Amino acid sequence: MIKKMLLIAMFFTLTACGDGGSVSGEYIGQENSWVDKLVFGPDDKVRAIDGDETALGIFTVEGDKVMVAIGGDQNPMTIRKDGCLDGGYVGVYCKK
Repeated sequence: MIKKMLLIAMFFTLTACGDGGSVSGEYIGQENSWVDKLVFGPDDKVRAIDGDETALGIFTVEGDKVMVAIGGDQNPMTIRKDGCLDGGYVGVYCKK
């Protein structure tokens, strides 16, 4: 499980600045997502939760992109029209 969390952390990283105000709460991973859920707090902190493992990071929002910093390589997530976050190969996460 730790190895999986380290791999996940490689794909979430901070790549831009913004206010972090338009994304908040729990986003549940859909089919083929890398983690069970992402939890965005009001203090620009994010938790990636997979089973009983949690990775902590920060996030920002710029336009329709959410940038998550947990470590590793860059991977922006797009805020879709339905409010879900599309991270490409790391999966889609929809608000609970």
